[in-house]
Amino acid sequence: EKLMYNRYSKKKSSSKDTLNVEGAVQSKPNNGKYCARKVEYKGLKFASSMEFYYYLFLLDLKEKGEVIDIELQPVFVLQEKFRYKDKAIREIKYISDFKVTYSDGSVIIFDVKGQATPEFKLKWKMVKFLHQDMDFRCIKSVGRKPYTWEIVNV
Repeated sequence: EKLMYNRYSKKKSSSKDTLNVEGAVQSKPNNGKYCARKVEYKGLKFASSMEFYYYLFLLDLKEKGEVIDIELQPVFVLQEKFRYKDKAIREIKYISDFKVTYSDGSVIIFDVKGQATPEFKLKWKMVKFLHQDMDFRCIKSVGRKPYTWEIVNV
């Protein structure tokens, strides 16, 4: 299933990584496995430019009245903290990218992914098992530039 066109695009210049959105600052390239570049925009921090562009897409939907609320990085506890043989074991959390409330009352939890890591796949299964009453969707952009979005199976 493909979602709508996003009016924002990357600036056509000598630097292909420059964002074409006023106030958006992109970090230097990450030497990590997936080379995601963090973006800061109006005090909000995004893990990647793809996540940032999806946020802009959601803002467009909000402007049109299709979306009522956009919550960033909602947290879901998968396992509470506990003690094991006098050692504290931290809780296990899944932090999604967006919780979106639509004008029809429906709520969808979105995670924007370029690559699904093994850790993400495990947490994704756990959160869907623990919250079967909620609608979770993993999405990615189609092509190299995030113009069109599609739901992917993880």
